Amino acid sequence: MHVQIVSFTLGNLSEDDYIDSAHDVVADFSAQGGLLAKLWLERRADGTYGAVYFWRDKDSMERFKRSALFEGNNSELRDVTSQDSGVLRNLTKQTQPELELFS
Repeated sequence: MHVQIVSFTLGNLSEDDYIDSAHDVVADFSAQGGLLAKLWLERRADGTYGAVYFWRDKDSMERFKRSALFEGNNSELRDVTSQDSGVLRNLTKQTQPELELFS
């Protein structure tokens, strides 16, 4: 498993416009090869939004980062950052009381 954390501000987009456009691409995200889950994030207090992506592997994430979906969605957004990390599977298995990522 590989995790990617993306954050951004909306630039000239209103929150309503951002959410409307996000609804238009939900199915496209769901169809991404290797995507296990995407958590959509909001931090309204400072106007920061983003996502946590759970990928099957780093290669899947790298393909997504080169895709029109990732690059096209980010064209209107500002201050886009993307950080990624591997996952310590054995420790994570012990600390997932509600969300079962590994069985």
